[in-house]
Amino acid sequence: MDVLNRIARCGQKPILKAGELELNTRFRIHNIRRTKSLFGNSVLVELDNYAVFLPRRISDYLTEEKIDELLRDPRPLYLIYLGKEDARNPTSAHCFEFQRVDDEILGE
Repeated sequence: MDVLNRIARCGQKPILKAGELELNTRFRIHNIRRTKSLFGNSVLVELDNYAVFLPRRISDYLTEEKIDELLRDPRPLYLIYLGKEDARNPTSAHCFEFQRVDDEILGE
């Protein structure tokens, strides 16, 4: 069934909303790419089992050159979802942290 679903999705991972990511969990980034979405130009980050669109403020900062620079570094890159700036406000910004971690530190 997994193979069938991968073929049916054209090889794309399911896309989660930022708020659906588990809080304070390190997600390994496998790819970062600029793409067009319903809301204009965006950056899609591919994680282990799914992908997530980054907020516009991050997408605006990440040019093709900056994305290439991040992906060229051989050390693993991780995305951590920190939650909303103000959890009581539904329009509050989603907060993230990017981490570059050496393999030895993670024991990989």
